[in-house]
Amino acid sequence: MKLLTQCATQCVLALSLLSFIPATLAQEAATPATPAPTALDTAPTPSTISAADKTFLEQAAAAGLAEKLASEVISDITTTPHVDGYANWIIRAHSKMNSQLQLLAHLKGVALMPDLSKDDATAIQTLVGRSGTDADAFYGQTFGIQVNEKAIKLFAAEIQNGQDNQVQSFATRMLPVLRTHLKAAQRVFGADQ
Repeated sequence: MKLLTQCATQCVLALSLLSFIPATLAQEAATPATPAPTALDTAPTPSTISAADKTFLEQAAAAGLAEKLASEVISDITTTPHVDGYANWIIRAHSKMNSQLQLLAHLKGVALMPDLSKDDATAIQTLVGRSGTDADAFYGQTFGIQVNEKAIKLFAAEIQNGQDNQVQSFATRMLPVLRTHLKAAQRVFGADQ
């Protein structure tokens, strides 16, 4: 009976994720992409943005890299279909977001060499050492929920305090996407609030 209840719970979670992701993908598809650069646009200019805007770009790149790498790790080790579906959705979303961020930084004269923070590197190493539902739960809490909450605060602060209009515009476009990622994580990993 207990096994049947667990299976039913997982099926409900998987179905709820499957119904949630298509709407979210449609929302992301409707998010205007950064226009393709022209030859005149691609030459980097010396950085003229504020130190705070530059720091935002660097921190956003590092956070995006961490979430994408952790999602690739969990996708390789999970045996839970709804966790794998969420992770692959995040990989696609952050690949797109990271590309747009790299282009924006380039146009602003900022050379981004994203590197994982010590905390994120440690968390990914911890994830690699886990398996089964323990890995799923750790990924969900750490990268699905905590990393997205932190990223939402970072992007909201840029919107509020940033000085460069294009960097603020990027943060404004991406903030709803990050909120959607957090809501999906809360549903998938049982932390719906």
